[in-house]
Amino acid sequence: MNIMLPDVELEIEVENLLASSRETGSKLASLLKEIGKRIRFPAGSILPPPTEAEYHILTKGCVYFGSNETTHRLYQKGDIFLRSPSLEEKDSRFHVDFAAESISITEAKLLEEQRTNADLQKAWLEYEGKRTHVLQAFTQSLNISHKHISPALQRFKAGSTIIVEGTKAECVYVLLEG
Repeated sequence: MNIMLPDVELEIEVENLLASSRETGSKLASLLKEIGKRIRFPAGSILPPPTEAEYHILTKGCVYFGSNETTHRLYQKGDIFLRSPSLEEKDSRFHVDFAAESISITEAKLLEEQRTNADLQKAWLEYEGKRTHVLQAFTQSLNISHKHISPALQRFKAGSTIIVEGTKAECVYVLLEG
């Protein structure tokens, strides 16, 4: 689950929750090291779009997503990010300032492995739960009114209005495609 946090100073509670979720991400990396691919990203590289959806768990260094001028999200050791051909456009790509490494697994392979590996399934659910707590704490730190935040995949038809500028925020959306 990708969570896009703006570039602001985070409260201690949010920082602690992020650290906890990254620990779980590192645990997932150790569970996936036998079935995933180890990927090395050279310093100064811009990653080409993948051919299929794949998850990366950062095991060394940091990677940022955005354009050359703007960072939309910084990923550090233990963070998990999804790369998909439909997510990456010409102006927004994954960049590496210093050498980084990850364990990579395709989305299809991850789902298949979760069905047969109870430890992997448990660790993945733990990670998603912790990232949900990060998002809840972050929205509370911004005083965003919310009833309940839980990750849910929603699909919208082309041309649908998702967010209307100027209206009160009731949820946070993370765009996966489109």
